[in-house]
Amino acid sequence: MTLKFQIVHEDFWQLNTPVIARRVGSSYWRFSSDAIAWEDNSESQLVLLNYSSSAISLKDVGELYCVASVVKPTISFLLSEKGISNEVRLQLVEDEIRNRLLWTRDGSPIVLSEWSGNQNKIIIDSLLPIESRNILFANL
Repeated sequence: MTLKFQIVHEDFWQLNTPVIARRVGSSYWRFSSDAIAWEDNSESQLVLLNYSSSAISLKDVGELYCVASVVKPTISFLLSEKGISNEVRLQLVEDEIRNRLLWTRDGSPIVLSEWSGNQNKIIIDSLLPIESRNILFANL
């Protein structure tokens, strides 16, 4: 599998990528994500990636949830070198709230994680929801 990656500098409707252009209504999308990745030769596999310069807040999660609900990616990531705020961690304690925040109605997961800029990688122990650790890294 070959993934293509693109840092996004414009709204989705301006992107010249088949995986976006094939989505119904994409010509009206006046919003974006920080980066996208998609499987080469795939019409549906899309990954959204957003980055927060501060600790991940409920506002950050809400914004990505709204974008993911419209774009319908396979999975969405929200990363920050400052980790996940206590306000978010407290909300994620309850199963019902965690499921409503981290899964869109279409079943697309939103994964939160701390990013290590020094090591240039995700801190695996910080991945939330915890179930995503098994899904994402089962083959490592």
